[in-house]
Amino acid sequence: MTTAKKARVQIFLRISIEYEEIFRIFAHYNLFAMEDLKYNRIREVLVSRGIKQTWLAQQLGLTFRQINSYATNAQQPPIPTLYEIAKILNVPPFELLNPESKDELKKVRKSTKDKS
Repeated sequence: MTTAKKARVQIFLRISIEYEEIFRIFAHYNLFAMEDLKYNRIREVLVSRGIKQTWLAQQLGLTFRQINSYATNAQQPPIPTLYEIAKILNVPPFELLNPESKDELKKVRKSTKDKS
């Protein structure tokens, strides 16, 4: 297998593992889509890092209005967009998900890891 092919396989496996964790969280809360999620932490992460929504919009090639709708929880981002946001903000994608509260999310992550 070529080096480039090995790198693609490693990226695929890493993404698969991250998606699996998000799906476990969704299953725990009986969520079927991002739209079912009550609350995300995009705004909290932006504020804690001193990053403006306009900067994030430019990085993603989206409008400020779209990012603002995600940050204010008026609308939830699609999962691929959530992954891009996490990548740009250098946080694990599940850290942007918050079904109830940050403490509750930690409990869910721990309980889903214990089950696997």
